[in-house]
Amino acid sequence: MTHKAKYLFFLLIFALFLGGCSLPWKKPVENQSLPDPVNAAEEVAGNSGQLKKFASYQELRNFLEAQSVNINQNYGRKEMLMGLDMASAPMRDGAITGEVAATGGTDDYSRTNTQVSGVNEADIIKTDGEYIFALVYNDIYIVKAQPVEQARAVAKLSFNSRPSEFFLDSGRLVVIGNDDQIKETSVYKSFRRHSPYTYVKVFDLADRESPKQIRDLSMEGAYQDSRVIDKRLYLIINNFNSYITNEVVTPRLVDNGKILSNDCSKNDRCFAPDVYYFDIPYDSYNFTSINTLDLSDEEASVKSQTYLLSGAQNLYASAKNIYLSYAQYLDHSDLLLAVMRERLTDKLSVDERERLAKIDGADSVVLSAGEKKQKQLQLFEAFLRARSSEESLVLETDLEDALKQKYEAEAENLERTLIYKFSLGTDQPVYRANGSVPGTALNQFSFDEAENGDFRVATTRSANLGLDGSTESYSNLYVLDGNLKQIGSVERLASGERIYSVRFMGKRAYLVTFKQVDPLFVLDLSDRQSPKLLGELKVPGFSSYLHPYDENTLIGVGKDTEVDAYGNVKTGGLKLSLFDVSDPKNPRELDTYVG
Repeated sequence: MTHKAKYLFFLLIFALFLGGCSLPWKKPVENQSLPDPVNAAEEVAGNSGQLKKFASYQELRNFLEAQSVNINQNYGRKEMLMGLDMASAPMRDGAITGEVAATGGTDDYSRTNTQVSGVNEADIIKTDGEYIFALVYNDIYIVKAQPVEQARAVAKLSFNSRPSEFFLDSGRLVVIGNDDQIKETSVYKSFRRHSPYTYVKVFDLADRESPKQIRDLSMEGAYQDSRVIDKRLYLIINNFNSYITNEVVTPRLVDNGKILSNDCSKNDRCFAPDVYYFDIPYDSYNFTSINTLDLSDEEASVKSQTYLLSGAQNLYASAKNIYLSYAQYLDHSDLLLAVMRERLTDKLSVDERERLAKIDGADSVVLSAGEKKQKQLQLFEAFLRARSSEESLVLETDLEDALKQKYEAEAENLERTLIYKFSLGTDQPVYRANGSVPGTALNQFSFDEAENGDFRVATTRSANLGLDGSTESYSNLYVLDGNLKQIGSVERLASGERIYSVRFMGKRAYLVTFKQVDPLFVLDLSDRQSPKLLGELKVPGFSSYLHPYDENTLIGVGKDTEVDAYGNVKTGGLKLSLFDVSDPKNPRELDTYVG
């Protein structure tokens, strides 16, 4: 590579870093021994990376004011530097299991399609066997479907803000949506923090023809996901970088039009969530709140816990635990700065070293951590520009080699999926453990909790433009124990491809990856410490969703594809596939439909 080419390459990387295109990365949090469930949140503390609880809201304010937060830091970075070809999101479906019937209707009817038995998921159409509930724009229609000769619409519920989805559970209709109308109220306009709000409206269905609204809640933040388990609603709400001086520091709750105070010493009915954080540096933060509501009690208060996380992307829930996960990426500018300090510091002039020391020693009130890093990078770049052509060629070659070595050493940390586990069974979830695995998860179907408590995760590791020496993506499957510590893995499946769908079924896992054809992989998970690949099948197209028909048959829903004369893949119409997996070493496609 010529001197000019080297310099331009190096300068391009440097410019991307200074332009805010680096990716946030913090070292994965180590797992800790688990405390007694009752006092888990209070006791998981003390060591670096452990969970801690803020003693007061003033302590939380002090913490947030000391943090370096760049609100726009996370957007657009992954695609720009990592070069991902993101798979289209699969359908939000799962194994057909049933929610509890709300009436005494027939048992011979289709239930909501959910991933885990006993874990109810929201949808836009549901039935209890006698009545059908359907969301159409801003209305939910209630249709009496049995007996057929008497079928008719018996009620319509209208909402000013369009519902996103709803639950039907134990005689309750729970409607969730983005509260657009609250922005027009004088109460909202008095807030300095203009966050999105999520509404939850609960109706008693004792009389299907005249549902009675019994709860009207509006929670500050963006709705992420929800589940109903054992008559309890678990609602995940995100607030992004929401701290504003002199504003209420925690997300607000509006109950029946009244803002609940977070000072429970002066109010009988209040909303004062405990706030937890991990003892690690935060480049950015997200208030992730787990809100719990007992649907069987009309007067139940909303229980809430808020966690300072860098993000929350996927929710998986079993009958016993909730898992939150998100992807984190290596901060390339940290590696670049580390290499520059190692290789160039002793070559700086006395004046330049003094300036570097002043930047290091600046109080966080004067210079945030991000601002310090930017100034240090600028100092080293100015030093390089001032060198002669011959000297800069030597220095740039040395920096390039050192940077490659750094990337190779951090290969497994280029992108990771972080997982947080919360146990159920009390009036609100209890934090249990956290862990991480290399690669990124596609969606909730990339996760599974086994009967023995193991947690299984399927991920794709991206090509990353060869920054660590690799040029191909590949997929992995990891087995974690109940403490989220890795105990088994199968890695480097399907070189050059990405996961498009996953299905865990007992002691087997099925993965679909895609680049030009659709490989269906069958993996044996019976040995938790040594999972292995049993067989694979390659067919045209891809399945973005896998559904078990029975233990030996899978239904694949996806797209047909064809490869043109130039080797380009073109996506066609809908494709349905029927797979026979009775012989796991030789799966086969029984039939297909392309429309």
